[in-house]
This record gives sequence, structure tokens and C-alpha cells, in this order.
Amino acid sequence: MRVIEAGAGFRFSPSKLETGIHLQDVGCRIDAAGIVRLRGRRKDEINRAGMKVQPAEIDMLLERHPDVAEACCFGIPDDILGEKVGAAIRALPDRAVDFDALRQWCRTRLHAAAVPERWFAVADIPKTERGKIRRDDVMRHCLAQGSAKPAVAP
Repeated sequence: MRVIEAGAGFRFSPSKLETGIHLQDVGCRIDAAGIVRLRGRRKDEINRAGMKVQPAEIDMLLERHPDVAEACCFGIPDDILGEKVGAAIRALPDRAVDFDALRQWCRTRLHAAAVPERWFAVADIPKTERGKIRRDDVMRHCLAQGSAKPAVAP
């Protein structure tokens, strides 16, 4: 395996990559070709009643839906569960997203703790100057707009 250099005097080692110690990455593994695969970042993890949910995995799934252009999931503070899963959804042009149908679609593909409980229709998902999503900023933006569609009980 080649050693990857991230900065002056800092090197990743295979043991750190496999255990996820560096940079708070979660689910680090190295495939047969030596490519590092990451599931997510520890600081983005949603803790829903003790279940650790990786929002990046939910984002990728939601973006496979035919009506969704972009998705960003995030934790919403909750007094009972710790956090609930929220999802900001930007629909494809000339498409409308039916959140009840999207929730049912998710229920067949995700474990129950990962299915978003609150849905937000957004025109754009806020990003940094470098194009990175800051989930905390997206959550604040969505909660400030106040047009969440709560999930309906099954």
C-alpha cells in the first residue's frame, strides 16, 4: 500500500485507516486495490435513541430517488430520542416530491432509525465557498424556514 501524505509531517498509516482514528472518520476500510472507503464523519453522526445513523448514507440513497436532485440529512435535537433524523430535499426541476411516498420508499431501503422523521423542501442546500455541506448550517436553515413535513405514523 502506498502511504498517503496529508500535510507536512503527517502521514496516514493503515492501522489508523482501518480503525477510523484519524480525522474522526467512521467505517474506514481499505479494499483490495488499496482504495480507502469511508462511511462518514463522527461529528455528522446522528444519535437516535442510541442508534448511530450516518447521514451521508441516507443522502446517497435519497439522491437515487427519481424526483430528488440533492439531499442532506441531519440530526434535530429531541428531548426523548436525543436526535431525530431530518432531511432537506431539493427536487429536480419540474418535479414535486411527495414526502409521504418518499418516506415509504425509504422504509423499504433503510433501517427504521435511519428513516427521516421531518422533511424540508428547499430551493437550495447551503454550502461553503468550497462546495462542502455543513449539516449544522443546513439544519439551522431548515428549522428557521419552519416548513417541515412531519412523517406520518405507519
